[in-house]
Amino acid sequence: MINRKLLDKIYNKHVKRLKNRSIKNKKLLICFGAVPASGKSYISKILETKYKGIRISTEEIGKIINSLKQRNKKEILDEYLYYYLREHCYPNGLIILDASIDRRYEDVFLAATDAGFDLFIININVSRKTIIERIRRRNKRGAKSYFKEMNRWYREHKLFKDKVIVDIAISNETELNLAHLFMKLDRKLKK
Repeated sequence: MINRKLLDKIYNKHVKRLKNRSIKNKKLLICFGAVPASGKSYISKILETKYKGIRISTEEIGKIINSLKQRNKKEILDEYLYYYLREHCYPNGLIILDASIDRRYEDVFLAATDAGFDLFIININVSRKTIIERIRRRNKRGAKSYFKEMNRWYREHKLFKDKVIVDIAISNETELNLAHLFMKLDRKLKK
């Protein structure tokens, strides 16, 4: 269990970066099954704008944890997400988790349901070739370290897809069409 004071300290830094906190939305956690560079952040930002949800970026939280000189980043990050869902998502209960839940689906599911959230899971399919091109464009110097992890990412994503029923699967190869996603989310948010 992570120290409550540390979670509060992370929250006090994190809350300054969050948009739409005062908007009223029902409790729904939108999350992604996807490999890195598949478009999670891009889609998350679109959803944040369209639905006035709160986008939670695990990358941003990780930077805050690093700034506090903490070692067990993954454990702290997981605990912080649970803490945020449980204590700080009012009145806006529409949370967009800008991260892949491929490896942590069970933990996210338990935290969300324990905090009274419905889940909406988006699976993003992207070919290996497209991911390689995107990583090369984004991170020319560090691309090799990403490529070393690619087999693991695709293996974990396949396991996720095999065991989890998603609300929608989308392809993000070339032109991204989110009309079907919007239609499903509109229905989910009206219930």
